[in-house]
Amino acid sequence: MPEAAYQETFELYGEKCLPLENAQGIKRNLDKLDAIALLGENWNGYGAKPFSQSLIERARHVILNLDAQPEVFPTAANSIQIEYEKENGEYLEVQIVEDGPYEGFRIHSDEAEELFTLNPDIDEINEAVRRFYE
Repeated sequence: MPEAAYQETFELYGEKCLPLENAQGIKRNLDKLDAIALLGENWNGYGAKPFSQSLIERARHVILNLDAQPEVFPTAANSIQIEYEKENGEYLEVQIVEDGPYEGFRIHSDEAEELFTLNPDIDEINEAVRRFYE
């Protein structure tokens, strides 16, 4: 999926556009965020708290501005996790939190693991995803 997202762009009325696949991914992920926003107290059966509207809006901003769409999941740590995975086992996740920097985790093709911190800046997140697909 996403590897092609960086190569397949087209112009519409003079604007650079991403492929339909990315637009469908955005809709899927926004729908998922809407469902996450409805999760109540103890949504996971282990005492997880509901998600704040500000965290949902922060995640929505990220989803709307990513160059390639991830899989999106709620976490019991009160964050929204975005994930990318390649067929060769490489993996990238970023934890979107309400305040402060985002935490990233990557598994490389040689199975080496990497933890890193990202500023809550969409360009920084997109750069991490680009590096993942290089």
